[in-house]
Amino acid sequence: MQSKVQAQAVAPRPVIRAQAPEEKPASAAIAMPLPEQFGIQKHAAVAKVEAREIDWALVHRKLQGAGSVCFQTEKVAQGYRIVCMVPGKTSGPLQRFEATAADQGQAVDIIMAHLDQLQQTR
Repeated sequence: MQSKVQAQAVAPRPVIRAQAPEEKPASAAIAMPLPEQFGIQKHAAVAKVEAREIDWALVHRKLQGAGSVCFQTEKVAQGYRIVCMVPGKTSGPLQRFEATAADQGQAVDIIMAHLDQLQQTR
């Protein structure tokens, strides 16, 4: 029994200090590379396009005149996509016209140009 008491007496006492552990040194700041270092020019991708009013009444008249059976406009990452389907020259399959542009007015202009060409060839 005495050996157990001696073993307990021999064990070192834990040292308790009222002191916070040393702080770790601050990590080095991360440097963000500039876009120019990757070949990206400032404001190169930003092209400001002036939006204009679209005369939807005129667009619908042209679509009806061409016999359009489908007209869809969709907002996409590149801007706007417009799809139009009109009967072909013969009673065969429908002709599909599609235009994608940064501005809705530009996409409408492309579709209207296709419809004008189609009506000139009829």
